[in-house]
Amino acid sequence: MSTFLYHINNSLRKVKSDKADAIKIARYTLDRWQKLKQYSLMDEIRIQLKTMNRQFAFYMKHKTAMKNNLIGILDQTFPGVNTYFDSPVREDGSQKWVDFASTYWHVDCVRKMSLNAFVEHYRKWCCRRKYNFSKSKAEEIYGTSKELVPVLPKDQTTKLIIRQAADQLNTASKTVEHL
Repeated sequence: MSTFLYHINNSLRKVKSDKADAIKIARYTLDRWQKLKQYSLMDEIRIQLKTMNRQFAFYMKHKTAMKNNLIGILDQTFPGVNTYFDSPVREDGSQKWVDFASTYWHVDCVRKMSLNAFVEHYRKWCCRRKYNFSKSKAEEIYGTSKELVPVLPKDQTTKLIIRQAADQLNTASKTVEHL
């Protein structure tokens, strides 16, 4: 019974003053000092890793949402443009299909040119951006663009919407790659 009363009196609850609180905390730590865990740097590293993991998951979720947003908009100006390329994401977060869609944001950007003019324009674009060039890929894109029907007009507002969506995706992708 006396042990029971000791634990009740040593309880951290029902404290009515700072002095009583300090005494109870001191008694608690003195009685249990052998069981208390020593602080270690690993605790700090673990907390940092957990935080980093949460940030990574947060940015991945946003990156996926931004990718879906961009594809949804592009399906109204250049349907299927995201399917032409399967290059991996670069260390800086850039992706060939996003860069391509930012430049050739509407089917009319491609089909207003002749086949030879587009192939040459695309070759120079690949060279400037340090992407691999494929003449057959350029011809495929050009041929497909002739069959597509865009929903949104080729105007400055549509261009602005697409470029902003592409920039946001690139920023999120860069953050994910950095993490």
